[in-house]
Amino acid sequence: MRIALIRKKTVKRLLVFLALLIVFSTFGYMYFNGILRLSNPSKKKYPVRGVDVSHYQGDIDWDTLANQGIDFAFIKATEGSSHVDKNFAKNWEKASQADIVIGAYHFFSLESSGLTQAENFIKTVPKAQGTLPPAVDVEFYGAFSKNPPDAATVRLELEKFINAVEAHYGKKVVIYTTQTVYSLYIENYFYDNPLWI
Repeated sequence: MRIALIRKKTVKRLLVFLALLIVFSTFGYMYFNGILRLSNPSKKKYPVRGVDVSHYQGDIDWDTLANQGIDFAFIKATEGSSHVDKNFAKNWEKASQADIVIGAYHFFSLESSGLTQAENFIKTVPKAQGTLPPAVDVEFYGAFSKNPPDAATVRLELEKFINAVEAHYGKKVVIYTTQTVYSLYIENYFYDNPLWI
C-alpha cells in the first residue's frame, strides 16, 4: 500500500513537471521566434516610450500617461478619403498640453485613391514644429486578409499618398504595418521611409 502511494505521488509529480516543461517550452519557442511579444520591454534597453491611439481608446488622461513615462504619441487622424477620427483634435491638443511629443497617423484604405487620402490627412493634421513625422498605417481589414489586392496597385496608391504628404510636411512618412503586409507590398520598395512593424 505504501509503495502504491509513493508511486502515485511520483507519477503525479512527473505529470506536473512534464506539463510545466511543455508550457515553458512553448512560451520560450513563441518568444524567441517573435510570435509572443512582451508589451512592456526593458526601460534600460528602450528608454523612450510611446503609444499609438485612436477613438477606440476613448477619453485619454494625457497627464497620467505623461506621469507614467510616455514620451510620445502617434494619434490616429484619418482613414481613407473622408473619415476623420472623432477624437483626433482633442487627443492632439491634450497630448501636446501634457508635453508629450505628438505625431499623426493615417489608416490607409486599400479601396481609395492615394491622393484623395493624402488630401484628407493634410486638411486634418496641422503643420506644427516639433512634431513627429507623419505615419501611414497599412494593414489588411475586412476580407482583404483572405483576398489581398493587387500589389502593384497598392504600391502605386501608397506611393501617391506618401509623395503628397512628404511634399506638404517636409518629412519622411513612417510606414506602420504588419509583417504580412510588409512582405506583400512594402519589402524591396519605399527604401527611404522609416518602417514601424
